[in-house]
Amino acid sequence: MERFTKYRLGDIAEMRYGKLPPDSIKSGSYPVFSGYRYVGYTDSFNCSKGTVIVVARGVGGTGDVKLTEQDCFLTNLSISVVLNQSICDPAYFYYKFFKNNLRYLDSGSAQSQITIDDLKRLEVTLPSLLEQQRIVRVLKSLDNKIALNNRINHNLEEFLDARYEEIISKSCHSLALSEIADRITDGTHNTVIDSPGNPYYLLSCKNLKGGQLNIGSAERKIDFVTFHKLRQRTKLCKWDILLSSVGTIGEIVLLKEDPSLFEFQRSVAMIKASRYSPFIVYSALRRQRTELIHAAHGAVQQCLFLSDIGSFELTLPKDPVDTLEFSRLSAITHTMISEREKENTELTLSRDSLLPKLLSGEFTISNKCR
Repeated sequence: MERFTKYRLGDIAEMRYGKLPPDSIKSGSYPVFSGYRYVGYTDSFNCSKGTVIVVARGVGGTGDVKLTEQDCFLTNLSISVVLNQSICDPAYFYYKFFKNNLRYLDSGSAQSQITIDDLKRLEVTLPSLLEQQRIVRVLKSLDNKIALNNRINHNLEEFLDARYEEIISKSCHSLALSEIADRITDGTHNTVIDSPGNPYYLLSCKNLKGGQLNIGSAERKIDFVTFHKLRQRTKLCKWDILLSSVGTIGEIVLLKEDPSLFEFQRSVAMIKASRYSPFIVYSALRRQRTELIHAAHGAVQQCLFLSDIGSFELTLPKDPVDTLEFSRLSAITHTMISEREKENTELTLSRDSLLPKLLSGEFTISNKCR
């Protein structure tokens, strides 16, 4: 069993608050990073590549631990944690709090907040530096493969986007979505009783991100009777299009597999366009995503009603030969994308299963592992 040593974070790291961003963040060599996302560019940086950062303020992310991907200007929403790398590998620290973040350190009252003093008191149990580095190599190998698959899929999506732009530049017309869709509906508006022991998921717009449907281990579960009742209403099936329509607007997902284990809450709209071409509709929606977002309304919470979605006009190819050719090409390409998404699901499950066992010392890595 690997020996562990306990440290106070304040004894093995220097911590600094991020700074207020410059007045202009429209250009420059360095990205401005809030801890949540990149928000612009500037001419200077205050945080080096590979530094641990802790999101220290804001709704929905306080306590998240991340590694900077490049030199950046870190804003005042986050704290940089510069570790003594002879004691703690930054990537190991990231993985240690990857699944269970530091939200419990929140000392804010009216607003979520973590301070440097909160972090200094944090106790961290670490194996030897060599064991940390071995663990990081294993976990990174899985994450690198996931990232590679994502990059390939992104390139394939961009290829289809470019091909779609090409065919509508030759000849196109505009039609309202309701004119070409077999069905436009949304998830349940009713109160649903959770049933944790069952295999059926009740998902929301939060599960739609970056063109993918992401299902985690802590999602809401429902029983078969509820699932069957919801499915009878939505008629959800492979090649239907999902659209986030409440809160975060404009996340678009094409269902590439049979949705046999999940249904949705009202924040997700579902578009069935099997008689026309789901691939054409999906590509048209991706192309006009910005317009779709701007079509939302609501002062407190942004929303697209089903009538808004139905009346939304899409720019579509006019030539039926182009439509058929693009649909065939899309079916092949999206099947390729689906295979990589399934592989990523397996890789993610493997990583998440290994993670606690490696961090606890239940599994140790042989000296012979590379």
